[in-house]
Amino acid sequence: MSVLAQVFGFIAIILWIFSVQEKESYKILLVQLISNIFFALQYLCLFALSGMVMYIIATVRCFIFYYYRKRKKTIPLHWLFLFIIVILISSIVTYQGLASIIPTIIVLSYTITTYLEDPKYIRFTFIIIPIIEIIYNFIVGAYVAIVGNTLEFSSGIISVVRHKNNYSEQDKYNRNN
Repeated sequence: MSVLAQVFGFIAIILWIFSVQEKESYKILLVQLISNIFFALQYLCLFALSGMVMYIIATVRCFIFYYYRKRKKTIPLHWLFLFIIVILISSIVTYQGLASIIPTIIVLSYTITTYLEDPKYIRFTFIIIPIIEIIYNFIVGAYVAIVGNTLEFSSGIISVVRHKNNYSEQDKYNRNN
């Protein structure tokens, strides 16, 4: 167990938990961008190649998506397809057994949900993905991140409840249009 890896994981998960509490999607992306850098460093220290590569891709994705969202522009669909292709190719190249597929599932899920305009999809992903990520973190020895994944799951639940009225208003709008 690398102490440095655990420290990087702690910083990453704290940032990640704070990101889900943001209201605007571009702010979520900015905090996640920084968090992803620390996740990549954590997996580098643990020699978890697929995790490291996936979080580097996630960092680049957050930067590009943030760029568009901050300027209130629609993210071109070609970016989504490009990231999906890069993630899948990287998954094949870094394959080291079934466990190495888990970071691919995680980063693909976040890529698709962050592409969507609605922060509620990101928040719901924050409830589902930590459960899967706990398995990977246990396998590679990212033990602090396991505690963080539990907090992330809780934070996702709190965020969904906190923003519940936003969902109800959006649903009413969608039904009327």
